[in-house]
Amino acid sequence: MNEQVGKFLEANPGICKMLGYSREELLQKTATEFIAPKSSKIFAEQVRELYRNGKATVKITAVRKDGILFPVELNM
Repeated sequence: MNEQVGKFLEANPGICKMLGYSREELLQKTATEFIAPKSSKIFAEQVRELYRNGKATVKITAVRKDGILFPVELNM
């Protein structure tokens, strides 16, 4: 992902299938568009951790294109 705005620079078939988007659609999105509102605060905190320490891990709830919520662990 691009640090500047959280845009995806590349997307493998697995993440496309997981989120329900084509590769082309996904490359037009930002990472925060897939974070459920209840997870947005913890995600923001972990992004700050990533900038401070160069790595972070967070468990969040993500949102698929069809609106289905699912748990995700991100290692950044």
